[in-house]
Formats: sequence, structure tokens, C-alpha cells
Amino acid sequence: MAYFQQFTMPQKGEAGGVASNSQAYYSFDLGNVHFISLDSYGKDEKGMRLYEQQSAQVAWLKKDLEANKNKEWVVAYWHHPPYTKGSHDSDTEDLLVNIREQFNQVIEDYGVDLVLCGHSHVYERSRLMKGHFGPEATFNAEKHNLSSSTGLYDGSKNSSPYMKSTSETQGTVYVVSGSAGQLGGAKATYPHDAMYYSNNEVGGSLMLEVTGNQLDVKWICADGKIRDNFTMMKNVKNKDKASLKKDKVLTRSNSNEKEKLSSLR
Repeated sequence: MAYFQQFTMPQKGEAGGVASNSQAYYSFDLGNVHFISLDSYGKDEKGMRLYEQQSAQVAWLKKDLEANKNKEWVVAYWHHPPYTKGSHDSDTEDLLVNIREQFNQVIEDYGVDLVLCGHSHVYERSRLMKGHFGPEATFNAEKHNLSSSTGLYDGSKNSSPYMKSTSETQGTVYVVSGSAGQLGGAKATYPHDAMYYSNNEVGGSLMLEVTGNQLDVKWICADGKIRDNFTMMKNVKNKDKASLKKDKVLTRSNSNEKEKLSSLR
């Protein structure tokens, strides 16, 4: 492919993670984040796709996630979204259905914090969720959402960070950010029930900001406005959770140093 002729991928583990020995999928470290780039289009040497449990890609992914002991955050990204009702439909398109039904379990079992996809030319974002592998009609917010918070962490009603721990697999936030290059599309049941926020009227790009145990995601639109954002935190002590509920600036002890975690203003 011309793409592989133009770009060099870290397939030997030279940027962190386990060597994949493939240009199509690989991982790398940046700060305290472990990024995983997956191929939802192609097939491996046995003709298997991403969603097939016996594929070389899934076998490598499990080894890579098991080996990640030092990076606090894990972000995975691939093209085809498991949840969307924009220009594509995750209930009717086989590839999207198979990824959700056969592959998402791996992502959640191994504690991936954030999944980023495209393909559908809209913006869609879930809450912190876990265990939904069926069609849209089977989504149950009380069962599948691990938090009822908006995740905004801006002092508005029902807003607080999504809390996680590195010692447990506590859900994933799914984002479809497919409107940066092309905009538009909505299926009959748009927006998807699993998505807290959806927008098919304005295009935009996603920005991640990570400082220690705080991860902030912002959707910045073509007109410069931030129309969606959310915050995730890891390993926050119980006493500090109480401070968060009061919307105060909190301070935690980490390696004998104090780090201020302030709300987005």
C-alpha cells in the first residue's frame, strides 16, 4: 500500500510496547499514555480480521496489554466504530457488528480507558460504560453505564470526572470523531442510545491532554468552539473524591510530591 511506503510504523517495539512485526498494527508510549493502533480493515496472513479471536492481531494485542505495567493510561484507536448512528450504522453493517460482538470484550477485559474511531462522519461520545455488545435496542443505561456523570467536570449539574483505578477494569469511554474531514449523516434512530453526546451538524477535531492521573478530551469544532469535553481520573483517593464532589481544587500525594488537579474553567 502507498500508505506504508510513505510512513514508517514502530513495528519492532522501538517506541514502547510489544513488537507487532506488522506495519498494520502497533503500539507506542507517549508520556504516561500507552497508545495502540489497530487495523480494522485488513486481514492477517491467515485471512483473519481484527474481530476474530484467533487472529494474529488479537494475539499480539493481548500480549501488548498484559505487558503494559508502567503507563497509567491506555488509548486504543481504529477505523470502524462499534457504536454509531451517523453516516454509518453499527446495527446493520457486518464489520461494525462483528467488532462490537466479538472484539469489544477484549478491549474491556484488559482495561483500555479510551477508544477512538472514525468512519462515521459525525461526532459521538459515550459515558464510561462496560458490557454492551448487542444492538442499540439492548443498551440499558442503568446496566451498562458505570457512571451517570456527564464527565464534563465544569461545575454544571451532574458533572464530575470518570473515576478509574489501574488495578481494576472499570469501563471504557467510546468516541467517534469522524467529522474533521467530512461532515454529515444520520440514521433513523440517531443519536445512538449509548452516546451521551452526538453532533452531526458541525465538524471538529479531538484533542487529548494528559497530566499525571488526569486525562482531558476536548472536541474542538471548526469555528473554534469546544462543544464537548470530558475528564477521566485514575487512582484518586477516597478523601479526594469527597473534595471532587464539592467542586474544589484537590491535592493528592504522589511520590512525596503534591499535584494540583483543578477543574476545567
